[in-house]
Amino acid sequence: DVRLGVETGACLVAHLAEHPECLAVAPRVLYDSDPTTVQFDSADCHFLGLMSTRHADLAVAGLDAAPSPTTSMVSACFLIDRRLWRGGPPFDESLGFNLEDHDFGVRARLAGHALWVQPAATVRHGSGTAGLSYRPGQTPTEARVFYLTLNRWLIVLRCYATRTLVVLSPALLALEVIQVIWLASEGHAAVWWRALRSLLARRRRVLAERRAIQRDRRVGDAEILRDGPLPLTRHVRQHPLGRYCASAADFVLRAYWRAVRRWVEA
Repeated sequence: DVRLGVETGACLVAHLAEHPECLAVAPRVLYDSDPTTVQFDSADCHFLGLMSTRHADLAVAGLDAAPSPTTSMVSACFLIDRRLWRGGPPFDESLGFNLEDHDFGVRARLAGHALWVQPAATVRHGSGTAGLSYRPGQTPTEARVFYLTLNRWLIVLRCYATRTLVVLSPALLALEVIQVIWLASEGHAAVWWRALRSLLARRRRVLAERRAIQRDRRVGDAEILRDGPLPLTRHVRQHPLGRYCASAADFVLRAYWRAVRRWVEA
């Protein structure tokens, strides 16, 4: 459900030609229903393991169109130089749906690959996959909540260095408590437990994957993890619980990150 602009393909090809170190470049993604609004300019890795999309829901007018490096990637549309990739299949199909592109982006950056967004190239993004994709005004489904919960855990446990896990453990635990409270308020508490059982069932595989990712890493977590508010959907922030708690959670968690990030492996 992605429609390319007339010059999009040529623009992305030109970017890879001008940046031979770049593994993949993504365009600016606009809502098909409102092409004056940005859905995202690719993404970065939030310090708590979430995908933090750039310029989400902002008007195109006034936004910078200069290309820039990112620390993650959204796979709605991208161009990859497969000659540079040496890590097996780029996407882990066991992640199902949601954050499988974030997982690839974080692993690619840890392996030393460069990722970019080129806002001069644009695409229009439609309604996505029914039951899994999210658009403003919609309520996330149980399937989406399950994959977002499980896959964030997998990214953090496989990709973060041991020291990073230790340093960020209070913030990661706090986020988990917040998530459980939120899911319970939405009637999705059972989804969290289902995600946990799925994680425990594949624990040996996760540990093996972690060893491989850490062995091949070329970049420290400090170069990849980014400060910022929790990348919550409009549905969460407009919910009564979200209106009261989201800003406070942002303040506390970001203050903690700023206090400890000097100890995250560079």
